[in-house]
Amino acid sequence: MPFGHKQIAEVTGRSKRVLKDDSGRLFVDSRGSGANIAETAAFMQGDKQILIFSDAGGTGRSYHADLNAVNRRRRSHYLLEAGWRADNQGKRI
Repeated sequence: MPFGHKQIAEVTGRSKRVLKDDSGRLFVDSRGSGANIAETAAFMQGDKQILIFSDAGGTGRSYHADLNAVNRRRRSHYLLEAGWRADNQGKRI
C-alpha cells in the first residue's frame, strides 16, 4: 500500500500543508474548515487506511472500530511526541 495524502487521513489544526502531486511536484494545499470532518469520514468509511491526528484536531472525536462504521479493521496506535500528558492520549484512542 503506498503512503501519501490519498491514503492518509490528517486530522490536525493545520490550515495548510505541502503535498506532492502525481508528477512529483510540490504544492501548498489549503485546508478548509470542514477538512477534519471529511478526513475523519474518509478514514471511518475505509477510503483512507491511515489516520494521523493531533491534540488540536483530535479532541472530542472517537476513532474506534465502531460497529456502525464501514472501516471496522483492527486499529494499531502509535503515540508520537506525547508531551507531558501521555496518560491522556489513551483516553481518546
